[in-house]
Amino acid sequence: MDMKILINIVSMEIILAYIFFTKQIKYKLFLYILLSFNLYFMKSIALSCNLEADVIWGIDFLVNTLTMFNFSIILGKFIYDKMYNKK
Repeated sequence: MDMKILINIVSMEIILAYIFFTKQIKYKLFLYILLSFNLYFMKSIALSCNLEADVIWGIDFLVNTLTMFNFSIILGKFIYDKMYNKK
């Protein structure tokens, strides 16, 4: 079960990287927020499974790190768009 959770986390990060590198900006911020919340709720799925404490700690650390990283990307992208795309 823990491998399925890690595969889900990695696939969400791949989707996030794809969204980050596309040129269309129409719904990008909404998808960032949605995928970040999916990463956060992946932690609760890992806690509901009967996994060892070390695996849960690792998944918790990974999810928290990726969530902070994703929100920093959102904030940086928002600040960049506000500063350089004034119309």
